[in-house]
Amino acid sequence: MDNVRDAGIFIIVVTLLTFGFALPASADFEQHIVSDTFGGALFHDTIDFDNDGDFDVVASGRSPGQIVWFENTNFNFSMHVIATVSNPSRVRVCDIDEDGDYDVFAAFDLSQDSYEWWENLNDGTFAHHYLDTYAYDARNLEFG
Repeated sequence: MDNVRDAGIFIIVVTLLTFGFALPASADFEQHIVSDTFGGALFHDTIDFDNDGDFDVVASGRSPGQIVWFENTNFNFSMHVIATVSNPSRVRVCDIDEDGDYDVFAAFDLSQDSYEWWENLNDGTFAHHYLDTYAYDARNLEFG
């Protein structure tokens, strides 16, 4: 789960328990538990969120209704809550305001039907913004 571009494979499986697997090019899967307490995980994005040279995990979960990022420190993951929300669906990470840090975007379906984002203020806090509050059955977010 480092940012070294070798022949290894990185896989995240999102279920009620979130697991991470690192596969060196010549080895079997090695299991690393990202979290066994983050319930209702739906979607995730992997990126070096804190710019320390390894992949972190940003995830959305319906139970308890949070958007979080898991800080990876030598395969020990610390959960940081970005927002407590209702019905989060897709989550993506991108530097939308081009200030050099990663911001977090989410689609909300069911009763909320919106696209929202959290601006990373680079001090451990995030500012909430709405993109669209009338997005019927909002589910997808893609950036290119």
